[in-house]
Amino acid sequence: MSDSIVLPELVLTGDFVVKAGWVLSPRTLNEYELIYFPNGTESVYEVGDNAYLLDRPGFVVTRPGIRHTCRFDPERSTRHLFVRFT
Repeated sequence: MSDSIVLPELVLTGDFVVKAGWVLSPRTLNEYELIYFPNGTESVYEVGDNAYLLDRPGFVVTRPGIRHTCRFDPERSTRHLFVRFT
């Protein structure tokens, strides 16, 4: 009997501050991505036909194979931390 635990494999991590008005081009990842926004901003995360205003601290989880984009706050820089994993 095996009690082995399968842990996620980290692919990439980062802690970025992007300039006001920057737009992440639409993309599709092969991995999961967990993004933390420590401050509320006027940034908008878009996936499919849905758009989410990131106006308070929180997390975004993106599944593999899902096309998404982010339009960062037009007025101020936005910090976000992320981890991509399988």
